[in-house]
Amino acid sequence: MVLTGASAVSSARLKALRAELAALAVISPGNSGGFATVLPTEPMAVGRWALGVADINWAVVSSGLDFLESAVDHLAKGDERDLRYGALHVTAAIEVLLKAQLAREHWTLVVSDVNRARRAEYETGNFHSVTIAVALERLRNVAGSSITEREVSRITAVEKLRNRVAHFALHGENPRRTEAVVAGGLDVLLHLIDREFLPDADTAERELVENTLDLVRVRLGTIAVLIRERMSSLKPELDSAPYPVLTCPGCSQSAYVLGDGEPGRCAYCLHHPFGEAAADEYVSSVLRLNSYEVSKDGESWPVHNCLNCSAEAFVAGVLPVDGTGDDRTVYACFACGYSCTDGDVDQCHRCGVLTYRPEDGLAVCAECTAAWMAD
Repeated sequence: MVLTGASAVSSARLKALRAELAALAVISPGNSGGFATVLPTEPMAVGRWALGVADINWAVVSSGLDFLESAVDHLAKGDERDLRYGALHVTAAIEVLLKAQLAREHWTLVVSDVNRARRAEYETGNFHSVTIAVALERLRNVAGSSITEREVSRITAVEKLRNRVAHFALHGENPRRTEAVVAGGLDVLLHLIDREFLPDADTAERELVENTLDLVRVRLGTIAVLIRERMSSLKPELDSAPYPVLTCPGCSQSAYVLGDGEPGRCAYCLHHPFGEAAADEYVSSVLRLNSYEVSKDGESWPVHNCLNCSAEAFVAGVLPVDGTGDDRTVYACFACGYSCTDGDVDQCHRCGVLTYRPEDGLAVCAECTAAWMAD
């Protein structure tokens, strides 16, 4: 299956994926207040559960992403009740996905006492799982995780908030502080998915992540407190980006970084559609053009074949967020990341396609040059 963030993802497909999991497993409360283990429902004839470790791990990932989707929904609404559920669900998502990451290293790391880990107990969910604090410690010390101290602090803050929500229902809490803590936890979760989880994800996991992010992407771009928290944490990365940063066509944040020989990605919402689809999205969502209006006005459609990689993803008139090229038309390829200004390109004198501008004389594309030489 070819996976692209640009494709129109069906929520029915995501529900179908989760329905498959529901037929295999149910989620049970973990020992640290989140959701820690997956209990198989169908025993094998010999008395062992039908699910293996790989099935359990994949079902846990699905559960974590389900909590992520719910947390975004609640945070987007923003009233006190929704903030309570947002705190509960973002913490549950963090806890479950941390444990899924541990299980990738080895399933025994999810068990509180690794010396007493038993595979049969793990496969039936009959064990005590690690707390968030222990999961973080094992990920950093055993699995070589790149989780930072600041990220650990933000996870700890949202976990403490979750505990207060569970016992005191946010009594006496400042709603704006609650909102900021939940947004901080969600920001860390997105960083961890992008940096730690996706690089080693298999096809099924990647599809599930992409589908979930597609469902919440627009809402991610409307949560004011999350935008502040996340754009602040991304500032060093965006400021040092070696390639132009554009407005993301998925979430509308100024965080889409063109790639180096590959499609770009949004650092904010993790959107990374393939080149041609990304170009069309950018033209329609950011430049707000449609083929009917452009044709009616006698204008040219701004998507061309790239001069560097030949993909039909070379967009004229992109708008770098740092103002680069304000006095020129900027071209950028959403397939390979090549960018230039109108001073570097021209139309072929013979066929009219876009080609490199020569230092002197008329511009002639490679195809027309070859045809002329053949004659």
